[in-house]
Amino acid sequence: MLPHGGTDTRTWNEVTALGAELAALSEVRGTRVRAEVALLFDWHAWWALELEARPSERLRYLDTVRDWYEALWGLGITCDLVAPDTDLTPYLAVLAPSLYLVSDADADALHSYVRGGGHAVFGPFSGAVDTHDRVRTGGHPGAFRELLGLVVDEYLPLREGESALLSDGSHAHLWTERVEARGCSARLRFADGPDGGPARGGPAVTRHSYGDGAGWYAAAALPVRSLRTLLDAVCREAGAAPAAAVPPGVEAVRRSADDRSYLFLVNHTDSEVSVPADGYTRLDGSALPGFANVPAGDVVVLREQAELRRDRRHRKEAR
Repeated sequence: MLPHGGTDTRTWNEVTALGAELAALSEVRGTRVRAEVALLFDWHAWWALELEARPSERLRYLDTVRDWYEALWGLGITCDLVAPDTDLTPYLAVLAPSLYLVSDADADALHSYVRGGGHAVFGPFSGAVDTHDRVRTGGHPGAFRELLGLVVDEYLPLREGESALLSDGSHAHLWTERVEARGCSARLRFADGPDGGPARGGPAVTRHSYGDGAGWYAAAALPVRSLRTLLDAVCREAGAAPAAAVPPGVEAVRRSADDRSYLFLVNHTDSEVSVPADGYTRLDGSALPGFANVPAGDVVVLREQAELRRDRRHRKEAR
């Protein structure tokens, strides 16, 4: 990129500096990101959820997916965005923000995934219809009643300006459901009394042991704090962990191959940050003083030492 001002410009200097940095990353070639969490995204569910004659036109598929991704990003958890028919066995946890429409085959795969030891968490209004948009009989959430150990007695969307108080002190907006527990346990509830909204006193977040795994359900459009708490609990129990301990606004992603591993630290803030970096070196082989400084808006790439790679591999095998 050569601007009209020529080579004596900030743009030119930044672009050439970036080219030099990319050339220095040649040893990273061949590595890939291996996420431990899958976030399901389905075009058919998106299309069906936003057709007419739904309980609420304010429940939007992309908004829900973005909210869940943002909560996961805030926890520092790397995820893959995948279709429901993807092989889910490599993942420790699977997130389905609003899988309103689901095929029998995909529903069966999710059942098998959880029975085999996986953790799956579903957002509200999931499992309701088949691929022809026909309501699944026997009660909601249709395809996932057995997996989740519950029945949704009634969908209770909220009007604009309404909210429902949750037992953690936060407020749900947009959507609530009246849930009847059939084996699941409540991890979060709608508050008793009028402040709890139309589903007052009932479960808002549930967990159900199913086979060797667990199915989790959010019976509301959860606020940021509650959603992050839910996903943190799911990831911790599943054993999915951030690539590194970083402060808010810093992204940590690991790229690896069989014989090498690299940690990318991306600082999205306006201030320099310090990140613990024991077990890492700079790409030039020089040692770090136990931490790495990442300038504002910049990226630092570190090489993981062999001892740390072996330790991490042993922990994964133990899981």
